[in-house]
Amino acid sequence: MSPWETNAIRAVLFMFCLSWLATGWGQSVKQIEQQLTQVRQHSQRLQTVLSKQHAIQKTAEQGLSGVDDRLSRTLADLLQIQTKIALTNEKIDALKQTIEPIFERLRTSKKRLAKLFQFAYQSQFNHQIRLLLPPQSLRYGARRQHLYRYVLQQRNQRIDTLNKTLQDYHKTLALLNQQRQQHQQLQANLTQKKREFYQFKRNYRQRLSEIKQTITQQSSQLKASKKKENHAIVLIEKLQQSLMDVTEDLPPAQTFEQAKASLLWPVQGRLQHRFNSALKQRDGLRIITTEPTVRATFRGRVVYAERLRGLGLLLILDHGDGYASLYGQNQILYKNVGEWVEQGDKIASAERLYFGLRLHGEPINPHAWLNPKKKI
Repeated sequence: MSPWETNAIRAVLFMFCLSWLATGWGQSVKQIEQQLTQVRQHSQRLQTVLSKQHAIQKTAEQGLSGVDDRLSRTLADLLQIQTKIALTNEKIDALKQTIEPIFERLRTSKKRLAKLFQFAYQSQFNHQIRLLLPPQSLRYGARRQHLYRYVLQQRNQRIDTLNKTLQDYHKTLALLNQQRQQHQQLQANLTQKKREFYQFKRNYRQRLSEIKQTITQQSSQLKASKKKENHAIVLIEKLQQSLMDVTEDLPPAQTFEQAKASLLWPVQGRLQHRFNSALKQRDGLRIITTEPTVRATFRGRVVYAERLRGLGLLLILDHGDGYASLYGQNQILYKNVGEWVEQGDKIASAERLYFGLRLHGEPINPHAWLNPKKKI
C-alpha cells in the first residue's frame, strides 16, 4: 500500500472516529455504508463506461480489419493494372519493331519509284525523233514503255498496300496508347486510393490507440474504485469487530459526566497553551512534559491510534455518551484500537503533549473537567 493510500485511510478513519463521537456508533456505520454504496455505484458507472469503450474498441478493430481487406484488394488491383500496363508497353514496343521494316520497304519503294519515273521521263522521245527512227526501234520503245507502265502500276499497288499497313499500324498504336493512358489513369486512381486507405489505417490505429489508452485509464480507475470498496468493507468489518461494544454503559459507580472536575491530568509538566474556543489551534491544551509518560484521564476504549497530520501520533479514547479525550504529538503509542483502558493506565509517551476533550465532536474546555487539586 502506498504512503498516500495509508494517509488517506488514516484520515478517513479519524473522520469516522469524530463521526462516532458526534453521532454515535449506529449512525456512523450507516454513513460508512452510504459511502460504500456511493463507491459501488461509482464502480458500476465505470464498469458501464468501460463496457462501452470495449464495444467501441471492437468496432474500431473491425473497421481496421475492413480497411486492411480493402487495402489488400486495392493493392491486388494495382498490381494487376501495372501488369496490364507492362503488357501494353511490350505490345507497343513489338509493334514498333514490326513496323520499322515496313517503313524501310516503303522508303525503298518510293526511291525506286522515283527512279522509274525519272528513267521513264528520260526515255521518252519527242515526236520528231520518233519519225526518224526505224520501225524496229519504235516497237522496242513501245515495249519498254509498256513495261515501265506495268512496273509503275505494281509499284503503286505495293505502295498502297504499305500505306494501308501504316494506317493500320497508326490505328493500332493509337488504340494501344489509349489503353495505356486508361491504365495509367486507373493506376493513378488506385494509387490515390491506396494513399487514402493508408491514411484511414493510420487514423484507425491512432483511434484504436486512444481507445486502448482510455480503457487502460478507466480500468485503473475501476481498479482503484474496487480497492476503495474493499478497503471500506474491511474497515467496516474491523470497526464492527473492535467497536461493537463501544457504547456499552460505564460501570454504575461513575460516568464521564459525573467525573467532571475530577479527571486525572494526562501528564506531569508545564502548561504551554491554554484552551481558547475562539482559536482553532487552541482547541485543547499544549503541555511540555517533565515526565514523558501519558496516562488515561478516565476509563474508555481506544477508537483511534494512528499518525495524523497536524497532531502527530494521535490516540483517541471514547468514554461513552459522546465524550472523548484526544492525546496528540506522542512519540510512542502503547495501546491499539479496540483496547479498553482504565483511568491512570499508561497509554503513550510524549515530550510535548496535545490534550483535548470532545463532546459529540465539538471541543470543550479541559480545565472544567480536570481535577484542580492535582495541577501540573
